[in-house]
Amino acid sequence: MGDLYTSVHPFCHPFICRPEEAITLLQGLADAMKTAPPSTQMYYRLLYIKANDKAYIPHTTDTLILPILHYYEKGGDPSLLSMAYYYAGRVYRDLNDAPQALDYFFLYSIVIHFKSSHFTGFLQVLD
Repeated sequence: MGDLYTSVHPFCHPFICRPEEAITLLQGLADAMKTAPPSTQMYYRLLYIKANDKAYIPHTTDTLILPILHYYEKGGDPSLLSMAYYYAGRVYRDLNDAPQALDYFFLYSIVIHFKSSHFTGFLQVLD
């Protein structure tokens, strides 16, 4: 799919068409992320999970997604909360924990229907 899609859409984003390339790019940034601000570190980790998911690399633990969820639920960029919930669902699906995966997919579906002005009240319900 990658070669065909890229030839038809030459500006295809690596996360969609070439996730292995995105993983390599992200791995190259690993050292820089150690001193990056928390917001950048969490976004980097979320992108790393996304790239692995797009490359069909099964998630084997929830240790990467849990701090990301905590960060975005407690005040990180609210526009990324839905992505965090979606990939939490994907992680738990890979871990064969269907109830937990469904919980996160449900939260994802709720968050994407809220406007940014409603996030604060929604997050208070989660506490």
